[in-house]
Amino acid sequence: MNIAYKIMTGKDVSKDELKYLLFLTLSEYQHHTSNETVGITDELECFNMDDMLDTLSHQLQGMGDE
Repeated sequence: MNIAYKIMTGKDVSKDELKYLLFLTLSEYQHHTSNETVGITDELECFNMDDMLDTLSHQLQGMGDE
């Protein structure tokens, strides 16, 4: 089942599913913007998109091997 749909319908999702959805969202956002920083509307949650994508990529490697 689509992860985003699961969230929108109130179904439980795993931590890895959330990471994967964030990874996909940031990847798509990166293709459509020249902004490198995400979270400008909330300065406490501001981060560099490239750094976050690298971190998520490393954390998600091998996720489907379980």
